[in-house]
Amino acid sequence: MEMTKYIKTASIEAEQFDGSEAMAKKYLLDIPTVSAKDKVASGHTVYGISTLEGYLYVYKGDWIATGSDGEHWPIANYIFRRTYKPLPVIPPAVAGIIKWYKQHYSLTILLSDAFDLRFPENISNWITRHDEIIARAWLDGYETEDEDDEK
Repeated sequence: MEMTKYIKTASIEAEQFDGSEAMAKKYLLDIPTVSAKDKVASGHTVYGISTLEGYLYVYKGDWIATGSDGEHWPIANYIFRRTYKPLPVIPPAVAGIIKWYKQHYSLTILLSDAFDLRFPENISNWITRHDEIIARAWLDGYETEDEDDEK
């Protein structure tokens, strides 16, 4: 039997931990009670965080993820870089088009209409030059150029 491949479908918010006390306070990190040897990693203080999976260490350079229920957990930088990528950023006008077409038509029709110049020329040109970004935005969500709100 062949193994099936999967992708992660939930979006998260994440911030790279800079080792500062301000970020430690923001995420309620503490300095764990461990041996002096384990408290220092690459010359930086090691912090700890209580997660749904238990108590985990957080090192400078790790990412602190926030889930849909507000829970936090650390992700090592090398794992984060292999596993996550930011949502595409698109112009607000294109976001409106995607939203409308998702309710009424399909991605194929949106792209076809853009190729047929059924939108203002600058918008049709943007869509046709960025068709892979449009597809990712359609499937995974997006951010707009002047908003931080995920769609």
